[in-house]
Amino acid sequence: MKISEIFESIQGEGNTIGRISLFIRVQGCPLDCIWCDSKYSVSFKEGIEKTKKEIIDTINLFVKNKNGIIVFTGGEPLYYQKEIAEILKEVETSSIEFETSGIYLPIEELKKYKFNVSPKLSGAKLSGGKLIYTKIYSNLKEFVKLNSIFKFVISTPEELKEVKEIIQKYNIPKEKVFLMPEGTKIEELVEKSKYILPFCLEEGINYSFRLQILLRIK
Repeated sequence: MKISEIFESIQGEGNTIGRISLFIRVQGCPLDCIWCDSKYSVSFKEGIEKTKKEIIDTINLFVKNKNGIIVFTGGEPLYYQKEIAEILKEVETSSIEFETSGIYLPIEELKKYKFNVSPKLSGAKLSGGKLIYTKIYSNLKEFVKLNSIFKFVISTPEELKEVKEIIQKYNIPKEKVFLMPEGTKIEELVEKSKYILPFCLEEGINYSFRLQILLRIK
């Protein structure tokens, strides 16, 4: 399996913010979001091949010493879901999270784990155009059934209306939704939060900052 990087940190976003985590960032993503903050993990031509044993040993050592969350991120981790399912058969924890765009539905073996789905809004300007958006949104109802968390990255005020329409159309429980400002600088996040936070309070939707940007950590 191609890996971009593996590192320990705290979860900086969503409903497990602040939790000690081992991030396994896979290499390769079929999307190409214009604001992606990990562009280095998009190309399938890059990355390092890691064996199943190497990844299992890394996870089990982390669990033994830190007992934190294992977060598969990317790139797009569900591109490698068959390989990941084999790995998870031999790890000593069930505290597993997947950070996914929603482009692929999980196979049966993975459905018991937690999914943090980040559906892309129009501001992401996906290179695949309308067909890619259609594929992602056709999967949302299944992710709702799996009790997933939905994290929307907001880059403009106009996208708030878009989020509201998506929540209504796909019957996403508001308590499962987090809105997060787009950006890699604190000033950007604070400025965008000025219109995101009031919207969250009005609509009864969760807000998430990006703790890793605030603390300048990985």
